[in-house]
Amino acid sequence: MVRECQETSIVHHSPSTRAIPPCVCCRNDLATSTHTVRFNGYSQMEGLEVGKYLVSDTFTAGGYNWAITLYPNGKMDQFKDYISLYIRLESDKTDVSAIFELLLVDQSGKGEHRIQTQFGRLQEKQPFLMRRRGSQWGSDQYIENFLLKKSDYLKDDCLVVNCLVGVLEIKTEMENPAPGAFVPYRSTLLVDYPGTKESNCELVFKGILTFSISGTESDTMSSTVYSSSMASSSSYEMQGNNSIGQGELSSEQAYRLRCIVERLNPTGCLGDCIVVYKISRKSAVNARFLRSGIGKWSINDLQGLDSEEFTAKVKLWIQTANKCYNRIFPGERQYFEQIFDGVKSVTYHGCFLAIVEHVAVELNNFADAVSSIASFQKLFAVLDLYKALFVILPEIQNLFHSAVSANIYSEAAKTIDNLATLIRKLFSSFEETVLNERLNTSTRDGSIHSLTEYAMNYVTSISEYKEILMNIILSRPSSSLGYQSNNQFLNDSGRSPLQLHMIWIMISLRINLEGKSRGHEYSSLRYVFMMNNVNYIIKTITGSPELLELIGKEYVSQLSKDVMQAAQDYYSSVLHGILYCLRDDGLNYKFPFYSKISKDSLKDRFKAFDIKFEEVCRTLSFVLDSQLRNQLHDLILSQLLPAYRSFLEKYSSRAMREKYKERYIKYSSEDLEYAFGTLVIHNDTAVDSGIN
Repeated sequence: MVRECQETSIVHHSPSTRAIPPCVCCRNDLATSTHTVRFNGYSQMEGLEVGKYLVSDTFTAGGYNWAITLYPNGKMDQFKDYISLYIRLESDKTDVSAIFELLLVDQSGKGEHRIQTQFGRLQEKQPFLMRRRGSQWGSDQYIENFLLKKSDYLKDDCLVVNCLVGVLEIKTEMENPAPGAFVPYRSTLLVDYPGTKESNCELVFKGILTFSISGTESDTMSSTVYSSSMASSSSYEMQGNNSIGQGELSSEQAYRLRCIVERLNPTGCLGDCIVVYKISRKSAVNARFLRSGIGKWSINDLQGLDSEEFTAKVKLWIQTANKCYNRIFPGERQYFEQIFDGVKSVTYHGCFLAIVEHVAVELNNFADAVSSIASFQKLFAVLDLYKALFVILPEIQNLFHSAVSANIYSEAAKTIDNLATLIRKLFSSFEETVLNERLNTSTRDGSIHSLTEYAMNYVTSISEYKEILMNIILSRPSSSLGYQSNNQFLNDSGRSPLQLHMIWIMISLRINLEGKSRGHEYSSLRYVFMMNNVNYIIKTITGSPELLELIGKEYVSQLSKDVMQAAQDYYSSVLHGILYCLRDDGLNYKFPFYSKISKDSLKDRFKAFDIKFEEVCRTLSFVLDSQLRNQLHDLILSQLLPAYRSFLEKYSSRAMREKYKERYIKYSSEDLEYAFGTLVIHNDTAVDSGIN
């Protein structure tokens, strides 16, 4: 902000004993001082930007330095049509408890002053805690500019402001504690206010608590807190202590509260402070909880979230629960012990538990609502919640150990059991889906099926929760999958239930893929589909040490055999089809004494071969594993090339003239070998990059 003092004449009057308006009740037990400030040449201020202000000379009240700040066009943009008026602490001393009055003087003599005050009915007001130099008290919207210009507050281009300050102080027999230190309560402490009035003690007690819940917006920021207790639109602006977060008590504040408790407890006047403490601290805890954004979520609300939204909500719960049980709740217990230790009228249950119990119940309710989720896509968020709740359960037991609060712990323990049951249910639902999913039954090019990708990503994530699931999945798979080769893995007594379930999922996926492969138009694509998908499964398993440990190398070896069997079936299928085009029978016309080659039949045979050859090239290019593709290429070519050369030598010259050969014979033996090899090499860089 910019000081604009040079643009106007500001006159400061020394403290005086002015007449207080009838609406103000001055307390003779407060250190009060009255000051008058004149802002001359007010019309010159109209051109100031929003946020720029004028500041008076400093004056002294109650042993502290103060100043008046005036924003002619508002402190912020939303207040640009008003003047903003504040009293500001200019001393380096901290934690000044004071009450204030700002009075805009009616210069007509009618006495219709404009007052903003804390002095009237003081017993119902709370002192304001000026935390540090620059802390302000006042109003963002003291008076609208257009009203000011027409009023009697402005005379001879001069604005007059009276300020009344009343300061309350705390004194003890001991030296002030060092910043961040806490003084033991068992020391003999004497709290002494001017006039030794217990009501002043209560006011300061309330003021400290009020500041603790409104003094900071976050752990590192300050804020303006608006008061609804003023007739005008007023605000309290404070600079927060950056060492504590919003709603927290510093050790110095706890020390001061303890001093007041020590002072009031023997007098029997502590009751109102206890009530205020519980209301204030409960409000602080609830506010910090509500800022987390969890809110009250029913089962239906959670069911309506998609997986991403649900996961985000659970992460938010985990962060909030950890903050509550690791920081907020232990902090409140520490405050309770520091401030009320040894005070018989303040019990653990009646004070501390009353402050935090509501939030603990809300956290339990959210976790319990999650236990009714039905979608296995949300399994991992549920596992995260289970893990987090399991970790903080001992702290829940530690905090809520009394008979009257044990239900909070018992409900949390019950929720953990419910979550474990839910996890087993979701796990089983995923198993059934892998076995029975029937959508998107085939791929055009024999590539990786979406079910394969999803299932393998899912089981990889499962392996990351191995330690948790080992304690939750306790029973073996209840049904076999019909194949003797599969049952030998499922009947292995040396494996844990979780390992057997993981193998069961792999077998189920393998069976489902076998069914999907039959949806391909050509048998060759069916085998390519199985090679690609089973090979993808193998690579995923071997690429994750955790997953490999769960499924085992033995079953991976079985999957490798499945891949080789699919490759053998593919080889046999395509080789049989293409060699069938190179057979001799069906090409000759047979006469009694000789035979003759049918040129039309030969032409059809070459045409059929070209189609079949190109189909083999195309389907072989769909094999994603380069090593397997090269092996198949070499095997097929080793059988195809000799047969094609022989057929070409035998029939090309006898069937047609030389000038017509190129029209019907597309490939020479050299062209055939080159074309076959080119397709394989090209696919190494274009297709294979996705699997390896």
